[in-house]
Amino acid sequence: MRMVDGHCAALRVHGTSGHPVCGAYETRPQACRDLARGSSACLGEIESKHDRPRLALARGLLLLMVAGASLLLATTSACGGSQAKPNEPAVVIPDAGPDASAAVPVERPFASTPLEAQTMIQAAIDARMKTLWKCVEDYRMRTGDPHRALTLNVGIDQEGHLFGVTAADPKHPDLEPALKECVLSTLRGAPFPRSHTGVITVRQVFQDAPTVR
Repeated sequence: MRMVDGHCAALRVHGTSGHPVCGAYETRPQACRDLARGSSACLGEIESKHDRPRLALARGLLLLMVAGASLLLATTSACGGSQAKPNEPAVVIPDAGPDASAAVPVERPFASTPLEAQTMIQAAIDARMKTLWKCVEDYRMRTGDPHRALTLNVGIDQEGHLFGVTAADPKHPDLEPALKECVLSTLRGAPFPRSHTGVITVRQVFQDAPTVR
């Protein structure tokens, strides 16, 4: 079973409910079939492994910091420039588009209520809305429909990680690959909040304003 960020790689965000669901349920491995949902064994697995996403995040941040320090040292040595001051705070650039580098670990605030988490997630998305609209406009050009309306579900897990992006249409939840990658690249590194709410889904609607005559 392949794991990604502490959870099964087949885990997906449901297009309508926003709940995490199995994306390979019909072909799930025997280990999943043997573990009955809601059983004592299943609850025991949840209790014993609930901190895996946090540990995965810690390992990822550590590797990212080591790689960043090595890159900075190599650049300074090669160019003869001055090193950054130890206490100088890292700057996270808002609305960093798909081509921007996300080499700086993001400080994630904590949301104490689901409403606060949704508000903070929406604010982080709004800060990158200009680039998101560019993703949508490029998609419209590729499909030959310059005014096509688009509704997306954006899922954020309890550690503040981008969980996934799907179309809001439950019958066709998969996005065009180029559009999906553009949206994911735009939102990666955004300061989404941590919470105790689990996966939170916010819906984003992209449609042209009606013309007033």
